[in-house]
Amino acid sequence: MIKDTLPVTHISPYGFARSNAAPRLPLAIEANKAAVATFQTLISAYLASKDWRSSPAARVVSRHS
Repeated sequence: MIKDTLPVTHISPYGFARSNAAPRLPLAIEANKAAVATFQTLISAYLASKDWRSSPAARVVSRHS
C-alpha cells in the first residue's frame, strides 16, 4: 500500500503533511539556500573564466539591444 510508505501520519485536505514534515522544513530551506549559493558561485566562476561576449547567445543579445 502506498499509504504505508508515506513518512507522515496524515495528509490534510490542503495538500500538505501535518505530522513530521514540518520540523524538517527549516532544514530544507537552509539546504536550498546553500545549494543556490553554491550554484551561483559556480556560474560566476564559469562566466569569469570565459569570454562570454564571444558566445553566440551574447551576439544575439547585443544584436537586439
